[in-house]
Amino acid sequence: MANLLVEVFNLHRQSFVHVADMSETGSLAAQDQIDLLHNINIVRYAAVVALALVVYDYLITLSDEKRLIWPSRLNAVKIVFLLNRYLPLIALPGLVLGE
Repeated sequence: MANLLVEVFNLHRQSFVHVADMSETGSLAAQDQIDLLHNINIVRYAAVVALALVVYDYLITLSDEKRLIWPSRLNAVKIVFLLNRYLPLIALPGLVLGE
């Protein structure tokens, strides 16, 4: 899984390099444009997979969260837990939609 994330990150970084090259020369070669679109699609597919895993994790652990987290008093640990749990649900759809 970690290797997959490293590969996706590298593809995403290469996409930015291609865009930077385009700004210097004014255009990209046809093969570079195809590679760029391919890399962008891979990043989007990876974001869809990540979103699916986050939603799946959310659904299977919701009952435990209701039982253990919600009744407890508000403190720093609870805030960090809730941010860690719900920020990906907010951020990942933006990656999937490409915004």
